[in-house]
Amino acid sequence: MIINFDALKATDPGLYKIVADWVGLAFTGQCELQPIQLAALTPAMRRRLSDWKAQQPATPAEPLPEQIKMSEVEAEQRQDIQRSGDVARATQRLKEWQDAGLEDTENNANLIRDFVNDSAVKGYWSQEIVDAAIANLGPGKGTNQLTWKPKEAPPALEPPPEPTEVLEGWQLPLDSDEYTMKRASVRALKDLVARRRKVTGKYLRPSGSFGSSF
Repeated sequence: MIINFDALKATDPGLYKIVADWVGLAFTGQCELQPIQLAALTPAMRRRLSDWKAQQPATPAEPLPEQIKMSEVEAEQRQDIQRSGDVARATQRLKEWQDAGLEDTENNANLIRDFVNDSAVKGYWSQEIVDAAIANLGPGKGTNQLTWKPKEAPPALEPPPEPTEVLEGWQLPLDSDEYTMKRASVRALKDLVARRRKVTGKYLRPSGSFGSSF
């Protein structure tokens, strides 16, 4: 017989004391009296205890533990995988926008994060929501709140190298010095003067003692 001894003590303390004294134990909580313990009671006591138990409200059965559905677990796992992939793609997209000139600043990060949190996706990061944030916060049709790196001017082109003269064996280079010209033939000196005049647009007379030869 299962007896709730806390309830017995509260509703019929006299019966509780008789049972505890006869059995020789002070019970608490819900316990089951074994046949040998019931045999220690007189028939009148057993009948009184049975009548008391019959008057007690039925103890509600404990609810069964909630069953876990594997389909729900698998669906949750798929959602986690999808979410992780979307976050990775969103991060990559932000890096691509930085490469395109978006400044990596705390202000830009806060603007984009607030846009994602306040949008219909409620903080769910994806490549699409990053593009939407840039479109809404960037220049053009957006609010132009994001800051961008200034565009760098293209490097200046180096002037093309001056063409190198192809000389015959008897010709003198344009930058020949006086020592070289003294040792040259009259033909080479005349050719040098003509070529220098063509380059500079005016007649150049060789300096030094060769000046009197022309």
